[in-house]
Amino acid sequence: DLSILNSLMAEDSDIHGIVNGYATLFSPTSEGLRLQASLASDDLAVADVTAGKFTVEAGMDAGRLSAKVRNTLDGKEILLFDGEYATAARDIRADASINGLNLGIAEPIFSDLFSQMGGRLYGNFRARGNLDNPEVLSDSLKLDDVLMRLNITNVPYTLNGNLSLSA
Repeated sequence: DLSILNSLMAEDSDIHGIVNGYATLFSPTSEGLRLQASLASDDLAVADVTAGKFTVEAGMDAGRLSAKVRNTLDGKEILLFDGEYATAARDIRADASINGLNLGIAEPIFSDLFSQMGGRLYGNFRARGNLDNPEVLSDSLKLDDVLMRLNITNVPYTLNGNLSLSA
């Protein structure tokens, strides 16, 4: 029952849903800590925003953490994430394909900065390199009626259009 996370999150998180699956931790091994996990939630909701079905496949072996996340809602693929992190080298490789992600599900994460988050995000995102100076790239993000109320000023902003990220 994911509602147990509400006590760890912001006041208005209101997380609901059931997770099924497994997570196995192997320790010690000759290569250090090892993890395998496969989790699924068919009915995730955050702050009254239905997020749909999430599946997570994750593992850690020989100092390399990997994860694949898939989110579908009403039979439509909303998010596909594939990433890897090398712990010793601090190198990251992450790719995300986003097709109408409701940003309202991120409101509890950014609650110190924004409230009343909503609208949809589309596009592709990529990150590569060392965490001290990663290459972050997206030249195909699209904001569709994205609403964010900046808490410090209590002013709502609505954003539409294309967005490019590079660092």
